[in-house]
Amino acid sequence: MSQESTNPAIKFYQAWAEKTPFVTRTIVIGIVCEYILSFFLPFEDYLGNETRYTLFRFEIYRLLLSPMVGNSLITMMLILLTFPSMGAKLERGMGSTSYMSLLGTLSIATNLIFTTVCVLLYTMGTSYALHYRCNGFWTILFSLITIDCLQTPDAPRRMMFIPVDIPSKYFPLAMYALFCLFSGLQLSFAIAILVGYLQSKSHLDRFRPSYTALEELEAPDGSLHGTSQSQGWVPAGAGAGHDAWVPVNMAEASWGNNPSAPPEPHSAMESGSAHGHGHGTNAQPREMFPGTGHRLSSDHSAPPSGMLSMHASSHGTSGAGSSHGLSREEVAARRLAALSQSAAYGNATV
Repeated sequence: MSQESTNPAIKFYQAWAEKTPFVTRTIVIGIVCEYILSFFLPFEDYLGNETRYTLFRFEIYRLLLSPMVGNSLITMMLILLTFPSMGAKLERGMGSTSYMSLLGTLSIATNLIFTTVCVLLYTMGTSYALHYRCNGFWTILFSLITIDCLQTPDAPRRMMFIPVDIPSKYFPLAMYALFCLFSGLQLSFAIAILVGYLQSKSHLDRFRPSYTALEELEAPDGSLHGTSQSQGWVPAGAGAGHDAWVPVNMAEASWGNNPSAPPEPHSAMESGSAHGHGHGTNAQPREMFPGTGHRLSSDHSAPPSGMLSMHASSHGTSGAGSSHGLSREEVAARRLAALSQSAAYGNATV
């Protein structure tokens, strides 16, 4: 038997790789590999966003790559606990190319604002501001968490081990306060929350590529065509758009406020008539208790047309007889004959 089917670590990785989309999987693997290699190579010095290198040496690649470096063991464990599920949900909803452009926009916007603030602090007399660093993947996570929280601002959330419900609109600030409690004030995290707020208000959409441009990148002659054939890649046209941001436990609540959302059936009868036997007012409700017995007011137990004519003639004759002077005995005899024929039909059907 091969090692792939017996080694539990390889089996776990294969199962995780199959259910995790491409971009999210690549980012998680890159963060773990960078942390391991950081014991031998100072990636934070080479890729971290530091104003004296990014601006004065024009090393602009730091604006995009800085979130991948500078992650400690504790922060990496927190990232592995929070990001894979959130990232997989967003990537399946937005598509891999759109999701990748969102992460790139958040990273560049956060680092540009951070660099601008550092320059302003330097001009105001804080000379060490040029040495401030903005790196670590939490600069991306804070923006994503802010965007997600502002979709349902009044929904309560709980933060890890703290048994207190926090409104979603204040949740990023509460998490920022918790981080500052253990590591001091973090300018980069505060700017990441600001960038998430700007993105939630669609102020950064003008800087992101259009949907047509994303499709062209995945086209046969596009630069991402080869990458789009990888395992777990979500094509540009397969996303759910805005629904990607709706939390799972708030989906039904958001449908309740959405007039265009599909209505849910209120009973089994409505569900059967809506999905099982046709459309419109001509749809027949699903039979709740199927069987061979007789049902009242049903077409299956109705007598044939001959019996209906017999009933009609008997009732019509009785009415006519009462109006033309038929005797009570004749009316009773005709009714008895009709009842006997009905009983005979019932025995025959049983």
